[in-house]
Amino acid sequence: MIKKTIEVSLFLALIAVFQIFHLPQIITGIFVNSILIFIFLRLGLYYGVISCILSPTLGMLTGFLSPALYFSVPVIIFGNIVFVLLYKYLKKHRFFIRFFIPQLVKALFIYIGALIFLKVFNFNVPPNFFVAFFSFIQIITAIFGTILAEFMFKKIGLVGIS
Repeated sequence: MIKKTIEVSLFLALIAVFQIFHLPQIITGIFVNSILIFIFLRLGLYYGVISCILSPTLGMLTGFLSPALYFSVPVIIFGNIVFVLLYKYLKKHRFFIRFFIPQLVKALFIYIGALIFLKVFNFNVPPNFFVAFFSFIQIITAIFGTILAEFMFKKIGLVGIS
């Protein structure tokens, strides 16, 4: 358990480095989504869920996420958890199912969650554009992140885990 905790910590530190450098959202998003799925594949669901909770929190702490978007952190956390859980149950299915269904559901969850937050807290932002753009980026980064995670897992696998 200690080895797995250390390994998750190292992967989360990599996420923080990507966020600190403020790379474009699409690059950071692909990397973060790939790490979420990779941690699940390598270390299991428990550590996958922990990383789903901590990665958006790191986005706040590193300044990657602007203060105007702090309201979205709980939505992103739950979207990430839904993403990893669906991937867990669909990972043995064909390409289309495992590379599109979890990602689309994650984006839909974040879309609906963001609309609810905007409405409840009466944010003065054009919700349709903002939320649609945010959700589209989530779909793209989650799809490519999943592909990258599976590639990394095939190359690295369980090496180093005892």
